[in-house]
This record gives sequence, structure tokens and C-alpha cells, in this order.
Amino acid sequence: MKKVMVFFALICFLYIPNAHASLFQNGDFENGYEGWSGELTDNSSTPHVVDPGTSSLYQVVSPNNQSEQGLNSTYWINDLFQDFTMDSLAPGEKMELSFSIKWVPSASAQDGISATLSDSTGADTIDLLSSVTDSELLAGTNVLVDITDFARNYSNQDAEIAFTLMDYDLDTSDRLYVDDITFTKTAVPLPPAVVLLLSGLGIIGISRKRGGSIQIMQLENLPEMQDIRGADILRYFSP
Repeated sequence: MKKVMVFFALICFLYIPNAHASLFQNGDFENGYEGWSGELTDNSSTPHVVDPGTSSLYQVVSPNNQSEQGLNSTYWINDLFQDFTMDSLAPGEKMELSFSIKWVPSASAQDGISATLSDSTGADTIDLLSSVTDSELLAGTNVLVDITDFARNYSNQDAEIAFTLMDYDLDTSDRLYVDDITFTKTAVPLPPAVVLLLSGLGIIGISRKRGGSIQIMQLENLPEMQDIRGADILRYFSP
């Protein structure tokens, strides 16, 4: 059975402050491990920060330059992570995180993996594999997660994405493959009722009286507008 070790990942959370943190980069590994960091935990539970570009336990492999994480008799946990600045969202936009992942464990009932998105402290963490099954991970799958709320909460703030491979059966032939990690912003379509409200102001009762005052018809008097609440409108235009 898959072990998505979010609790363990929080304990081992590593964030390296960077005054020059940039937006997320190199999610397709076309530039090797540029922008990425690594951490290997040995069999005495001691973590070691490494450069994934020079460690043999991180390889960019074919096809399509995907990242391969591995283990050996010394290191039983392998973390690949990137600290970056979360992009901002404009009013009416949403953000999704997508990536491909494949897990090759020596024993899926005993070994573990995790994929997480966290704030800079690790206190707010999203389990990116919460809806992914064992069979999907073993076969290789594409993951899509709506992270709009997280992106709004941490807009222009530091965040971390991490992929972790763990071995517990002393057979360290395990491998984890990830690729095509992408943060995508898209506009959220307005509900028809809100479109009607915005485009139909001229026909829902705005009229000018003598003396320049404005009279606005009560929205609840219009049958097609009765289900609209102020919050339904504001959430599309509030940052």
C-alpha cells in the first residue's frame, strides 16, 4: 500500500531562506537540476543537503528529460525540492499545479513517497497525492491539483514544492520519476447570472431623476437575479 508520508515530510521540512527567491523554474528539467535542491537522509536519520546536479542519486534520464530519484545502502530517504516565490493571482483567476509521476518501489507495501506544496514554514502543507491511487503511481500518471486558495494566501510569498522517496525494507532499488511540473493560471468563467448583472445594468432599473439623483431598482424584484448573492459577485473580483 502506498505511504504518502506527509507527517514525516513536515518533520523533515527543509527551507533555505533566499533573499533572491524567484518564481518557480525548470519544472521540465530541460536545464538539469537548475533551481532545485536535494536532501539525503542516511541510515542514522541524519539529513544531508546535496546538489542534485552532482549527486549520483539524482539523474535526468530519458525519455523527455525526466527526473529520477534513487537510494542506496547509505541513504534511505531522498528529497528533491525547490524554494520559490508563489506567483500572484489577478481577480477572477485560478491556479492549478500539474506534474507527471511514476513510483518504482522495491516493495510498495512497505516503502513510501510524498509530493507536497508548503508555505515557507511548512505549517501549511498540501498533499499533492491525496487523490492518486497506488495503481496509478505504479503505472505512471499525470496529476492535476487546484491550488487557488494556497496561491491566494501566499501570493508573492516564499513556498516550497518537494518530492520524497523513502525505503523501509532495506532494498534500496526504489526509484521515483517526476516531470513536467507546471503552475498554470487561468481565468475563471463568470456564472451566467453574474454576466447578466454586469451586462444588464442598463435594463434593470437604473434611471436618472430630475436633479441628477440615481434610482436603482432592487435586484430581488427581478426573477432571474433572485439567486445572486453579493459574495457570489465579489469572489470573482476580489484579489
